[in-house]
Amino acid sequence: MNDSKTVTASHTHLHGLEPRAFGQETLAADKLEDMRVKRMLARRLAEKAKNYERAAAKLEIRGDGDAAEVLHRAADRLRHITAKPAKELLSSG
Repeated sequence: MNDSKTVTASHTHLHGLEPRAFGQETLAADKLEDMRVKRMLARRLAEKAKNYERAAAKLEIRGDGDAAEVLHRAADRLRHITAKPAKELLSSG
C-alpha cells in the first residue's frame, strides 16, 4: 500500500523535482524561467549585434572605415556571448 509520502517521493524522483514546502515553485518551474531569460537575452544580444552592423554599414558609406571596423568587431563579440545560468554567474563572482 502506497501512502502519500511514497508517491510524492517517487514522483519527485522520476521528474527530477526536489521536494519543497507548499506554495513554493518547483525546480522545473525554475528551469523554465531560466530558459525564458536565456531566450530573451539571446534575442537582445542578436538585436544589438544587428544594430551595430547597421551602424557600421552607415559609417562605411560615410567613409569612416575605422569606426565601422570597431563596430563590426563589437558585433562579432556580441555573437559569441552566451547566457550563463544564474548559479554560474554568482559563483564566478
